Amino acid sequence: MDFQITKFINHLWSSSRVDDVSIFVSQVLFLVILWSVVTMLIIIKDKKNRNIVLVTLFTAIILHSIITEYFLKHIIAVNLEVFRSRPWIAYPNDIIAIGKHFTDTSFPSSHVSSTVAILSILTFFYRKYWIWAILFIFIMAFSRIHNGMHYFSDVIVGTMLGLLYGFIAIKITKSNTVL
Repeated sequence: MDFQITKFINHLWSSSRVDDVSIFVSQVLFLVILWSVVTMLIIIKDKKNRNIVLVTLFTAIILHSIITEYFLKHIIAVNLEVFRSRPWIAYPNDIIAIGKHFTDTSFPSSHVSSTVAILSILTFFYRKYWIWAILFIFIMAFSRIHNGMHYFSDVIVGTMLGLLYGFIAIKITKSNTVL
């Protein structure tokens, strides 16, 4: 079922403007610029809460980097040989690779994990933007599957990890209100 959902989303609106949007949204440079702009807006506009918001974001990114990027994607996947090939590699006749052709392990989606972590924290502190956060998470998750880089389950686990990192980071920084 995981593969069928992945294949369906990969072929949905194929060779349309959706491809262009999904390629753009998935670019690491775009995300670096986006999160840098958001950080600058927090620094400039939220003088009251900026320290706690920035520390919370930093905490979540550290959790994501250690657990998802280092432990899951490098230690577990490589050393324990539970490497999961990306859909476009595992099923070259069924899945179309769009955009940058990542070749590391598919599981879990780092793009989605980090995006959900960041946006869950931003939504916690700036509640009025929740609909935009959910919309962007949906676009990111869709894009990673549409681009053939992840299975549906990779995105679901990435979402759960991102929520976990956001929750833990909020708990840590809220319990240390010295900031």
